Amino acid sequence: MKNQRPGFDSTFPIKLREKIESGWSYKPADRCKLNDFLQVLLQMKNPSSIRQHSPIGETTGVTMLEQANHVQKKLLDYSPIIEMQWATQTDQIKSLIENMVKEMRQSSSFSKIFPDTVINATLQVPKHLFVDMKVFKSITKINDDNQCLAKIYQYKEALRASQEQNISSTEITCTQLSLIPLNSGDRVLFLGAKAGYIQTIAAQTVGFQGQVWICSQDEQGLQHIGNVLKDHVPAILKQIIKCVSVKNVQNASDVKQALEKHIKPAEDYFNVIHVCGAIPQDSLETFQKLLKIEGQLLAPINIDENNQKFTILHKTRDHVTGQIKLNKRILHDWGIIFAPVL
Repeated sequence: MKNQRPGFDSTFPIKLREKIESGWSYKPADRCKLNDFLQVLLQMKNPSSIRQHSPIGETTGVTMLEQANHVQKKLLDYSPIIEMQWATQTDQIKSLIENMVKEMRQSSSFSKIFPDTVINATLQVPKHLFVDMKVFKSITKINDDNQCLAKIYQYKEALRASQEQNISSTEITCTQLSLIPLNSGDRVLFLGAKAGYIQTIAAQTVGFQGQVWICSQDEQGLQHIGNVLKDHVPAILKQIIKCVSVKNVQNASDVKQALEKHIKPAEDYFNVIHVCGAIPQDSLETFQKLLKIEGQLLAPINIDENNQKFTILHKTRDHVTGQIKLNKRILHDWGIIFAPVL
């Protein structure tokens, strides 16, 4: 009655938008025909019929600092970190966390890429809670609790957290979380258990309206995370983090099937996917189906036994044709070799 119309999201295909706007013209004679809609939809379904269609799979090589600067532009102002009191976060533990983060920011070769959101979230999470002390003492041959804590809160240390699961060093954990945007309210999927430490830092970042899903084929690893969530993690974070057992975590169909016992549909559901271990190139392109438009996936891709490409996959929609595009960024200066994701 007031000649008003709905708005459009920035990712909405321009060609289809033009037909919709024509279709709701005030004068019937100005409205497009049903067949006009059909032709646009057919073109979106079959991109080969559009000569001007942009190529899918554009690949760009970048440095870690370039990627981190790109991420900073995508971080939103409304993404404050949840601040809460963990039951076991004593003055001693707070001091250990603060000293670890301070030393990491001063000495780590990756320090220039850490955004404040990742640092502030890391300051909230007591790392030692994710370590099975009996296993840790058996492996390190250290019996004194304070000496164990001192070793756990070294930022360069990768740790055995349980019988089967390792925790990456804090600097690698923070680096991984710094390389694709992570904002309040995001839905995040982690492929691989990693003892739950990196996922809990992510949960602190996405907040009350976000979700963190952990898919793994390691039943013992998921059980370990479940015990940590049950015994140590504040109730709010327990609601954010969900664990899902998968037959083969490198198989996108198995992951999708396992997730859809809890969420339907799992396709186009996640803003962010972190692959916590190496996967083959073919798996990368199948996992993109789980990403929302503008979602990003980060994974180490196996080239051979001694080489991996740390790859960021960005899923976008062509504004003209409506076609899905998968743009890849390969990090030149990531020298870490990951074991296969579990």
